[in-house]
Amino acid sequence: MKFPKLTNGQYDRIKQFLLMVVPGALAMITGAGVMNGFNTEKVTGTIAIVATFAGILLNWIAGKYDKGDE
Repeated sequence: MKFPKLTNGQYDRIKQFLLMVVPGALAMITGAGVMNGFNTEKVTGTIAIVATFAGILLNWIAGKYDKGDE
C-alpha cells in the first residue's frame, strides 16, 4: 500500500499531538466527567481507540520511511 510521504515537520506535529494533546484531553474529559457526574466512558474510549490506531499507523509509516520503502 502506498501512503503519501510525510515531511519531518508533519511527522513531528502528528507525533506531538498523539503523545501530548490526546492524553491531556482524555484526562480533562475524564476529570470533568467525574466532577460533574457524567459518564465519559464512550467518549474517552472512542478517542483512545482512534489515537491508538493513529499511533500504530504513524509508526508503521515511519518504519517504511526509515527503510526507504515506497
